[in-house]
Amino acid sequence: MANTDRQRGGQNNKKGNRYEDHFSVCRCLELAPGVMSDGSFVSFREQSGCIVDDLHIRENERHHYYQLKNDAGITWGEKGGKLRDEFAEQLEICTAAGQDHTLTVVVSHADRKSSLDTNMPSALAKRVTVRLFAAVRRPSELATLPEIREVLSELSASRTPSVELFSGLAQGFHLAWVETLPGPTGEIDLADIISFVRDQPAFRLRRCVPGTIHAEWGSFTAILEGIPGLKCYTDRGYFEWECGRERGLFSHALDGQDFGRFVDRVLQEVPETIDDFVGLL
Repeated sequence: MANTDRQRGGQNNKKGNRYEDHFSVCRCLELAPGVMSDGSFVSFREQSGCIVDDLHIRENERHHYYQLKNDAGITWGEKGGKLRDEFAEQLEICTAAGQDHTLTVVVSHADRKSSLDTNMPSALAKRVTVRLFAAVRRPSELATLPEIREVLSELSASRTPSVELFSGLAQGFHLAWVETLPGPTGEIDLADIISFVRDQPAFRLRRCVPGTIHAEWGSFTAILEGIPGLKCYTDRGYFEWECGRERGLFSHALDGQDFGRFVDRVLQEVPETIDDFVGLL
């Protein structure tokens, strides 16, 4: 029996750790556009030592505290009101420090969110948020969650991303989360996670358009403009094209040697039809 209990405990711990990792990745995805567009500072710290300590995020001068409960029976009052008291104490600490903050309990079951919202202690009302975050089995399934599909579209290298591209981005951020080590302060800088994903071409993360793409860029675009029906886009740091129902995304970024060689092929061959163009990709 002892071995069975130990095995069950180990499985529960693994399940809880996976849930926390997946939520952290979700928040990385949600906050990444701000870091990429205006250089906002965002850092993550797990098991921070605070009262509400599962995840602590610093977003510039604002602090976000999360407690995650992948538990079908969680209530404010269980275990002597442990959850209630933890949030009340964290609220008191943040308020006393004059800290700009949010406090969130994250649950995986819709009925638990409804219950915690309905029975929110009066001292926590309008000060604590209950967020529903569904448990998924693997990182690729994060791409199926409605709350991050819009941000995945924003982060994607493609203007019309496929399910596979969404899945790849979610997996890329998860891999970066696992591989990125905390700095001296114990925090993980979201900019480091973004850099990790950006350095892996397979994940197709949106990039800035380089100042100079190719020395003969004007001649290249003039050739493409002469192909009937062809439309091309470079605003996400990758070369994307469409012609009628056909469309494609070049597999390497605009600032890579592979794309430069493609430009050279077009300049040399001067395609006049969509078939000629596709043959050079």
